Amino acid sequence: MNVENLRSSTQQYLILDCSGISYIDCMGSNVLKEVVIELKSQEIIVHFCACNTSVRDILEVAGIFKTIPKHFFFPTVDDAIAVISHLGATNRTEIAAPQVNHESTIKQLRIDSDVMDMRDLPKNHLPNILTNLTNANR
Repeated sequence: MNVENLRSSTQQYLILDCSGISYIDCMGSNVLKEVVIELKSQEIIVHFCACNTSVRDILEVAGIFKTIPKHFFFPTVDDAIAVISHLGATNRTEIAAPQVNHESTIKQLRIDSDVMDMRDLPKNHLPNILTNLTNANR
């Protein structure tokens, strides 16, 4: 991971490690959504890591994915840092929603149908995946 890309970027990011959250109710998810909206207005992009399935389910029911796209959720902090580092290296600020190309040789990028999982991919596939994610928004 190239942390120097993060340091040289003027864009600010917040990575929330949700591994310690075992439950969130509708009110908590609404507060979280309002915090993300406030941070976005200050040009701070929020990414989430390690949300368990029950927490993601509650967030979905609360409609948080209308404000925070599912592709801003990652299985690990390292995955979020890898994507953010790539964005800094390419002078991008946000990732585009993944575009599934059935002709592609890229493996399935989802676990629980809404979180990118880069752990199962060979290391040489990561730059291609990150490029595909950012190029989809161009």
